[in-house]
Amino acid sequence: MKKLRRLIISFLILIMSLALLSGNLMTVLAADTSIIQPVTIGKAPKEGTVGQEVDLGALQNCDVRVKDPLGNDIELTDDSKFTPSKAGYYTINVYAANGVFYEGFKINITVDDAVILIPYNGAEIPTYINTGSDIKIPKASMVVYDEDGKIDEEKTDELNYDIEYIVTDPEGNDTVLTATEDDYLTYSGDKTNTSGSYIVRYKASTDNNAVVKTTDFIVNAQEGFEDTQKPELKIPGVPNSAPQRVKLTLPKATATDKIDENVKVTITVKDSDGENVLEVDDTDPKNLVLGTDEVIFDNNNNRSFYPWKPGLYNVKYTATDDSGNTVESTYVINISDTRAPVIELDENKIPEVWAINVENASGKLIGDSSLLVVPKPQVWDNVTPQEDIEVYFSVKNSSGQFVYDSKEENQSSLYKEGFIDENDDNYYLDFDVLTSKTGTFTLTFTARDRDANGKLKNSSYKPISIDIKEELKDTDYPKLQVVNIPQYVMVDEKFEKPALIPYDETSKVITEETYEFTNEDDETIEFDFEDKDYFIPETAGQIKITYKVQDSVGNKVLDKDENEVDSLTYTIDVYSDVIDTNAPTFKADSKWIDADNSETSLFVDNEGDLVQRIIYYNDAGSKKVTVADIVIESASDEYDFIGYEVIVREPDTKTIGESTYQGVGQKLNTTVKSKVQFNDGTNKWELVLEKISFEVKKEGKHSLTIRAFNISGASTLVTVTFDVEKFTPSGPTSSSGSGGISSLSSAATIPNEMELNKPFTLPLKDIEGNEFVAREITGPAYEIMGNVFTPKAIGQFTITLTAENGDVMKEHVTCVDTVSPVFKLLGEIPSYIKKYDKDDNPDAFITIPEVSIIDKGTLKEYSVKVVDNNGETVNITENEEGKEGFVPRVDGTYTITYTINDAGNTATYSLKIRVGDLIMPRIIDVSKIAPSATKFKQNDKLYVKELAKDNVSDNVTKAEDLTITRTLYGPNGNAISIERDDKNQEFYTLKDAGNYTLAYTVKDEAGNVYTKEFTITVTGEGKTPFNYQILSTVLIITAVVLIVGVGVYFFRFRKIKENK
Repeated sequence: MKKLRRLIISFLILIMSLALLSGNLMTVLAADTSIIQPVTIGKAPKEGTVGQEVDLGALQNCDVRVKDPLGNDIELTDDSKFTPSKAGYYTINVYAANGVFYEGFKINITVDDAVILIPYNGAEIPTYINTGSDIKIPKASMVVYDEDGKIDEEKTDELNYDIEYIVTDPEGNDTVLTATEDDYLTYSGDKTNTSGSYIVRYKASTDNNAVVKTTDFIVNAQEGFEDTQKPELKIPGVPNSAPQRVKLTLPKATATDKIDENVKVTITVKDSDGENVLEVDDTDPKNLVLGTDEVIFDNNNNRSFYPWKPGLYNVKYTATDDSGNTVESTYVINISDTRAPVIELDENKIPEVWAINVENASGKLIGDSSLLVVPKPQVWDNVTPQEDIEVYFSVKNSSGQFVYDSKEENQSSLYKEGFIDENDDNYYLDFDVLTSKTGTFTLTFTARDRDANGKLKNSSYKPISIDIKEELKDTDYPKLQVVNIPQYVMVDEKFEKPALIPYDETSKVITEETYEFTNEDDETIEFDFEDKDYFIPETAGQIKITYKVQDSVGNKVLDKDENEVDSLTYTIDVYSDVIDTNAPTFKADSKWIDADNSETSLFVDNEGDLVQRIIYYNDAGSKKVTVADIVIESASDEYDFIGYEVIVREPDTKTIGESTYQGVGQKLNTTVKSKVQFNDGTNKWELVLEKISFEVKKEGKHSLTIRAFNISGASTLVTVTFDVEKFTPSGPTSSSGSGGISSLSSAATIPNEMELNKPFTLPLKDIEGNEFVAREITGPAYEIMGNVFTPKAIGQFTITLTAENGDVMKEHVTCVDTVSPVFKLLGEIPSYIKKYDKDDNPDAFITIPEVSIIDKGTLKEYSVKVVDNNGETVNITENEEGKEGFVPRVDGTYTITYTINDAGNTATYSLKIRVGDLIMPRIIDVSKIAPSATKFKQNDKLYVKELAKDNVSDNVTKAEDLTITRTLYGPNGNAISIERDDKNQEFYTLKDAGNYTLAYTVKDEAGNVYTKEFTITVTGEGKTPFNYQILSTVLIITAVVLIVGVGVYFFRFRKIKENK
């Protein structure tokens, strides 16, 4: 019998040879306890795009199955290629020829986020026209919006869509309009002679029609239609005045009309000279730059501008309905410089406590180092140039007396020569020269801007209190824990801002951060995170992070050797996204035997033979299984960040075609202890899996798979199958294995909860600066590359990090999936369908559109429900072509709802297909929900009314089935949280001045929404709480005066009577 150890060594050497010969191949190694067979599959990409071919490369000795995000089998062309038609995660499952399932990996297939942008949100497309009238259709464009809701010019330029303009008449006939150089297309009046609904469709599609996006509008043609009523225009809270050169956002107008459902609103703004306002570059808010282009206002998307000049500005809102009826509202805004300069001061650099005699870890501070250093602030103003802003600095003592005031030529008698010195950056204060040296001093910066005549105007202040003592001793060194620093970053991937956690028991910690990126040409740029909390490197290179750390008295941070240093430095390599390296390999001299725990080791040494230990799942001492000392070697001497994934599966089989595969059962929790080391003998990096442990729960053939991979995506997989038996009294027994875990560290920087499939960067050092040299991770499926940990299953994980000095940090983590699946429709749905008629339209049939579902978890099969305009569920059948759909028998809107579940979330997605009229629900009596007042002051409470079910109705949906929501949006558009008072009544706190919108929405089961909004205006400062002590004092004084007055009156009255 051949020895298993020799088999392992022989075949692993074969795998290494194949990997080197085949280039960038992902090598899969199949095994049970009697045979190990090499299997190869070409390196697969991590991502792909809908409509573009994916090539898995050369396949050897294996069967590869591809499934789309919904679990449907995808047929491969040329044995290794497929073209995805849906967005989402495609699963690539690998089955070995010897009947073992080796695991799968996923490819994320994406689709762009392009949207159809139509001028004025389509308001120029009429809701009603007279029969025989033209329909003017504005041209559209395709755009991509960024995270801030602005158009991403770079991504927009990369789009490649064709836009078609299609009009469907009431009889279902389509007309494709030909685009010209004009801004509008025309559907001529000779085609609108029939009364009814005309559907205008914008259809955007890619070259191969892999992605189709549509937007529809309904135009109702009516014979003898006439509309002479003007629309109603409401503009909430246009301000009477505003500060000069401060961004002003005008309120959004609401235009309603009894006929036109989408009224066009335009906004014009004229400055004090009667000119249209111009764009302003506010990239640097401290240095605004006036442009030359006029601001293009849009009531929906852009109502902001910078009033550059002072004076009276005229704002005009105009609402125009489809018939040309117009209503205007004009406003005058007085623009003046009312904003004081901004004082930016790094108060963290100013200690809360200082002393005449200060001692730090290096000894007593003498000379200039003993002076209190106060940094000078940065001061800027919206109008006055920086050089014209007056800045003053003053110091007051505990009694409020000026010790120093820079605006005064002659200082007070409390000032002593040598108290203040300064340079361009700082003030230096020597309290030892003062007569009264100690106490609480107030340092104040004052900044004043100037008016057009150069006179001082608006003032701002920045006071700081500091306690001056006689003696201060602080010998504690500051500490810095840095979280979220990865060991590497890929080109075009986000490098997120690391989190700094400074700590000092006795004083403030002063930190200065510098971020630099050096490309391959040794060109260095400095970057920051002011605009976004991430940086995206566009080329390979290196990121360098420098942290200067010291406390208020000058103690600096210590490095890992306990030396005081000026700064700590971290470097992060940035690798090209086209890295091409061989896969890491399992070393032939890996032991696999847990020599320290033979009673739990999966393999045991039987006189030189490597054999499987007998394992009993129902025996406490036997069911724990360990494998030890598995060494994985990098492909080169360059540290290419060997990652690993360990998966243990319970018994189960799966039949595909005529083949039955083992190793597809439920995953078990594993504990893996690992470390990274450099082998001077081979001149290569090694990932050592020091111990893998798990517990079995049932009998049968199990599988253990280890996947080693690097940043190029190349992987090597080893799978070992092993049998588990049921213990009987006559069988052998074994004792429990050992497994102690070190104590908990106090420097916890790992969160208690992580999101499924979201990478998290594990800390590289503890708060003392000691590097973590070993990891032990317990939990279900996960993946780790470098220090980037990615949980791949919901459940509990335990992460234990061991530092070089022996200290241990241990954290328990729960992996959750809080993100619901996302539906994406890539195909085209019909814009209009005639309903079924046994004589005129017997073949009417609507096919259920296929959808793409994107989710990071495990998806189940989705369900589809169709509801007609009456709320009745429609029976789904198949047509002659075998496609699922339904027969439209009712006029109105049909709603197709898709529902799907992943491991922890449910998601739905609805499509609407028009077959008849659209009718929205309504609020019966709006007065019942109208706020009792619409004007408030800051910090007032707004009590709102509930919209009851008996106050809503709909033509189809029952009142109790309508969905009612109520939301209060603040001046910035964000939702305000609800609160409750002592009587359990709901209210909102109006913290900020501006215009609030109280919105009630009613939604029926077909998706039609009715919205009623009320504008709440909050002005001025919040009302001051009533001072009852003052009131009582006033009442007491009043009472005393009255009593005295009455006494005087009676005294004098009695005296007069006596005189008489």
